[in-house]
Amino acid sequence: MSEIKNNIVSIIVPVRDEEENIENLFGEICGAMPQFPDWECIWVDDGSTDGTLGKLKSLMSQNA
Repeated sequence: MSEIKNNIVSIIVPVRDEEENIENLFGEICGAMPQFPDWECIWVDDGSTDGTLGKLKSLMSQNA
């Protein structure tokens, strides 16, 4: 695969009440991106009523 340079890859992930799955999804995305030198992931929480947002914040702070 050829290297991508000077381009940013943006991933937009809508989530709602995904507390049980968010860690796996986060890991899958982070694991798939090392081939891209510059990327961002935008998480959009659509009104979760469980601990999705808190768990996501914790994952992001651990992997910053």
